[in-house]
Amino acid sequence: MSDMDRMQEINVDFSAFIKKNLKKIKMLPKDKQKEFGKLLGNFKDGLDGLSENESESVNEAGVPKMYVKYRAVIKKIKELEDKQKELAKPYFDARSKGDMSAAKSQLQLMKKNQKELSGYRKNLASIESKYIDNMDYFPGE
Repeated sequence: MSDMDRMQEINVDFSAFIKKNLKKIKMLPKDKQKEFGKLLGNFKDGLDGLSENESESVNEAGVPKMYVKYRAVIKKIKELEDKQKELAKPYFDARSKGDMSAAKSQLQLMKKNQKELSGYRKNLASIESKYIDNMDYFPGE
């Protein structure tokens, strides 16, 4: 696993942490919510900055950082989709043999993988959205 992949995983995990704890954050007083939001935002920006620094050597060749992130996320999604297919085969084999205990444990693995896959897909959608929102337009068109 490359450093870029590790940084991407940390970024996804951090986003999941925020989502998981959003209700608790909203229970804080408004001023604390605001401070906490700034703190989390700064941390997220720092993670993004580290990811960008990881790809600087590629950017020297003129490849946009956003594209590097985009390709890394697509690669990880492909890996997780392949893993999901691999996890499905033992599940269906166990079900066809009537081994519900093995099927149930395999299903838990599939759910865990699907949760991670969903996080990366959400991150991909965010990257695509940011890319479109930040596109330059050509004057005169």
